[in-house]
This record gives sequence, structure tokens and C-alpha cells, in this order.
Amino acid sequence: MKYFLAFLLLCSHWLQAQNDTILSFEEYINYVKQFHPLAKQAQLKIEQGKAEVRKAKGAFDPKLESSYQEKDFKKIDYYDILDVKLKIPTWFGIDLTAGFEKNSGTFLNQERNVPKEGLFNAGATVDVFGLWINKRITTLKKAKIVAEQRGIEYQLLLNEVVFNAANAYFTWKNAYENRLLYQRFSNTAATRFKGIKASVAIGDKAAIDSVEAKIAVQNRQIALKQAEIDYQKARLDMETYLWTEDEIPLQTQDQIAPETILNTNTDAIFRLPNSSLELQQFISTHPKLALLNTKAKSLRIEKQLKVRELLPKLKVKYNFINPDVDDFDRYNTKEFKTGFTFAYPLFLRKERAALKLNSIKRESLDFETKSTSLQLTNKLNALAGNVGIYKEQLGLIEDAVINYQTLLKAEERKFEIGESSLFLINSREQKLINAQLKKNSVDFKLNATKALLYNGLGL
Repeated sequence: MKYFLAFLLLCSHWLQAQNDTILSFEEYINYVKQFHPLAKQAQLKIEQGKAEVRKAKGAFDPKLESSYQEKDFKKIDYYDILDVKLKIPTWFGIDLTAGFEKNSGTFLNQERNVPKEGLFNAGATVDVFGLWINKRITTLKKAKIVAEQRGIEYQLLLNEVVFNAANAYFTWKNAYENRLLYQRFSNTAATRFKGIKASVAIGDKAAIDSVEAKIAVQNRQIALKQAEIDYQKARLDMETYLWTEDEIPLQTQDQIAPETILNTNTDAIFRLPNSSLELQQFISTHPKLALLNTKAKSLRIEKQLKVRELLPKLKVKYNFINPDVDDFDRYNTKEFKTGFTFAYPLFLRKERAALKLNSIKRESLDFETKSTSLQLTNKLNALAGNVGIYKEQLGLIEDAVINYQTLLKAEERKFEIGESSLFLINSREQKLINAQLKKNSVDFKLNATKALLYNGLGL
């Protein structure tokens, strides 16, 4: 299917007007999903989510740091300081550390005195109150939720593209069928005019009948011209959704025709619910509700961090030290570097306010979720009901078309034996045209409502 339309463009001289090549709705939609720029743009949401998770995971990347300072003045070696550190963050609030320092110099600070070969150290820094929840854990959890949100947003964006493309296809189909209808009746009116004109010439018909027949031809031609305008516009609108893999817009030919019987196919392609129970199941898993649920999850994780920030900040550091990293026997608890940092806001106004704001956001989101759920339920139930009504209406108008055709044929037979008039035939024919146009309109509304229901379900 990749080069299906391009092939048709190159080989259009093979096609005959009376034998149009069908561009099926399923082929068309698959083409839109794969190659339309907006569909590809929607795909970037997935990549964006993956990048955000990768960025958050960066907080757990090991970090190597080094610093070197040297001072020589008036031939005096003031100091020569080398400090190398390796820090390995873990999922919990513990950072594993290792380092090496080698210092020398006449005016070296006493606390920097180390053996001549240097001094190795290894240990850990523990965030006592952040073992289970801390900023980097929260950031990663929220990034994973954001990636989930991006997936949902991709689904909604692609759904919107498919919905607009489907409407363009249905409009094209409706315009195509209306044009065929006017072509057929325009040809019929022209043929009838020729016959009546011949009958007038031999005296079988009154001259006024040829005038009335010609008016009918003119009216049909005027309507056909408008149908041609509507068709060309609809075809061009439909073409805006057809692109190649190389992002080149495609152009179809007049010999490309839409699929004419869509009712069963659209049900299968759109995967619409078949019962009210199934509809409720679709609503319960609706992407918009899923998106709100992910926001709620993110706020709950954020709340855990806000509660954690009400506690004191206490970090404890402990490092073994040893001049020989290969001599493990020399490690002992009497040679170490240790310390801690402690902080606690006295009023906690910032932390309490942040927790309160989080609570307000969660409560507001809960109201939004309930409101959205009700709106979706009412809207989608109404659309599902409309689909059923349009199906019934389509059945009725199809029967009416058959009846109008029967009346027109009967009137034509009566006209042939002189028991009717051209006026009655034109009247019967116009009613048949109106009924057929109504059928096309209802068929369009049925398919468009299915597309709207599909769009509303976020499938």
C-alpha cells in the first residue's frame, strides 16, 4: 500500500471513467495513520516521554569529580592539592562515595596532611529521613507518569487526525455520489429531450413539451455544475490527508472513487461499542479520564515528598580511610572521616503551604474528573443513540427511494401511452432526486456520527 496512490498517479491512463479504481476507507485511514505529518508529530509524544524518563534517570548516574590546586611563589612550594571523588547515587537516600587525595606543600593546611603516597577513602552519605522518598526518587516516578501521559496524548492527537481525515473522506464520498446522481439524471433529461423533440417534429407531441423538456435539461445541468464544484472541493480536502512516506503530498485522479457501502466497514474500523454496557466500559477507560488519573497519581507522589519535607533534614556521612587501597587489612574503624548536617525550619510555613496547595490541586482534580466523566457519559450516550436513529432513518429513506423509482417508472409508462404529461414525469423525477439526495445526506450523517463517536471515545 506504500506506493498505492503514487502508482495510480503514474498509471492513470490505464483507468476508464466507467471503471473507477476504489480507494477503500480502510486503506485511506491506514495511509493517514502512517504518513500524515500530524500523525508523525503525534508519534513524537512517545519519544518525548522516553526522553523525560531518561533525563530523570540521570539523577542516579555515577559522577566523577576531580580538583587540583597548586601555588608556587618566590621558589616556595606553598601547596599542591589533588582531590578525586566518585559518587554513586542509589535508589534509596544513600550515596556511595570513594575518593583519593594527595596533598603536599610548605604552607599546606594541617587538616589536609596525608601520607606521601596519598590517601584513599570509601564510604556513604545517608539521607536519614529520605531513605524511602526523596527528590530524585520523586522526579523519576513523576517522569514515568509523564511518559504515560505522553502516550495518552499521542492517542488523543492521532484520534483527532483520524477523525478529521474520516470526515474529509465521508464528505468526498457524499459529493461523489451526488455528482453521479446529477450526471445520471442530466443524461436522462437530455435523452428525453431528444426523443420529445423528434416526436414534436413528426407531430406526435405538442411543441410546448420540447420547451419543458429543455428546461428540465437546463435545470439538471445547473445542478450538475454545482455538484462538480462541491466534488472538486471535497476531493481536494480529502487529498490534504494523503502523503507519501517521504512527506510529499499526493494528488489523486478523478478516476479514483470512494468506497460506496461503508456502514459495516466503519463499524469494524472504528470498533464502536455494540451495547450500552460495552459503551460504559469504553467510557471507564477513556483516555481523557486516564490522563486525569495520571495527574492524580503524580500529585499523590508529590504529596509524599511534601510530607517528607516536614521532617528535619539529616545527612550522615562516614568514610573509611586507608593509604593503600589494595591492603584491606589496614581498614579499621579507628581511621575514618565522619560528620553530619542537620537543618529544620522553625515555622515550616513554606512546607505546610506546599502541602496545602497539593491538597487543593488534588481536590480540584477530583472535581474535574467527576465532571469530565459525566460529560463524556452524556455526550457519548447521545451519539450512540444518534447512530441508531440514523440507521433507522437510512432504512426508511432507502425504502422511500425504491417507492419513488416505482412511481417514476409507472408515470413514464403512462406518458408513453398518452395518459400522463411531461410535467408529472419531471415532478416524479425531482422527488426521486430529492429522496436520493436525502439518502446520501443521511448516509453521510450516519458515518460522520460514527466518526464523532469514535473521536469522543478516544479510541
